[in-house]
Amino acid sequence: MILAGRTVVWLVDLPKDFVSGNGTARIYIDDGADAGQVRELEAIFTGKKGGPGEVLGSLVKTWLPTQKAKIVVDGGNEPTVAVEDIGRVQLKRIADEKGRVARLVNAPVLGAVQIETLDLARSDGSRFSDPQMRRWESGGHGGVTPFNWRV
Repeated sequence: MILAGRTVVWLVDLPKDFVSGNGTARIYIDDGADAGQVRELEAIFTGKKGGPGEVLGSLVKTWLPTQKAKIVVDGGNEPTVAVEDIGRVQLKRIADEKGRVARLVNAPVLGAVQIETLDLARSDGSRFSDPQMRRWESGGHGGVTPFNWRV
């Protein structure tokens, strides 16, 4: 199964905090994915294949049905991710006066999901409005990192 080129957004609502779990989640998969790719990506992101998805999936009590959607990702120094009219994430990396990006390195919580470094970012202007989840707008923190999960 070839999954390269597919885009997934994993929207999770944690009612208390990250470690308390008890979350509600939905997976959005780009509208170019075929049925086999959707099944495989669902299995990965819900944790049925083990690996990081299992760690993150353990925080979720309620899985809403996966939806296919138009997803647009714009990388760069201030990345954005848009999921149709449902939501948008806007990130601006935090940097000092010399332009050096603030980075979290080798944090145990990130290691649990196979991430070694995370660029710290502001998420001002981000919002999501899934009709089956709590609506939110962010004026807080975020992070940017490439990753390559192995399951």
